[in-house]
Amino acid sequence: MMNPNRCTTVVLAATTCLLSGLARADITPGQLTELQGQAAMQQVAATGAMIAMVEGCAQTYPALRAAAHNVYVAFGVDSEGEVSFSKAVGACMDKRSAPKESECRGLVRLAKPPQNSRDLEAFFESASPTAAAKMIASCK
Repeated sequence: MMNPNRCTTVVLAATTCLLSGLARADITPGQLTELQGQAAMQQVAATGAMIAMVEGCAQTYPALRAAAHNVYVAFGVDSEGEVSFSKAVGACMDKRSAPKESECRGLVRLAKPPQNSRDLEAFFESASPTAAAKMIASCK
């Protein structure tokens, strides 16, 4: 079975390929709008999962809290939003499934606002998201 995070990346990549081929495709403007909306929602979902994994790592390894705060700042999340998201993730995550601290450090380092699908791919293709996804699986 395909990793759900990898599946999101595949969906984003496939949608990008579809959109690049529109010049040759027989597609209506309404269908184009729908495809663009689906791609945007997939990116939002993947970004949310990225931030949840970073938060889960910070809750598991307090030494990563400052780095996680910097990720929130990079995404433009204010302190109230950070506290709220932190509480929500803390209430549903499973610390026993957390990746090793070194893997979490790598995830935090890779977490940044995506400029394109490659940024998301880099994050979700790293070695740790599978374990981190297990850590936040009950948060869905």
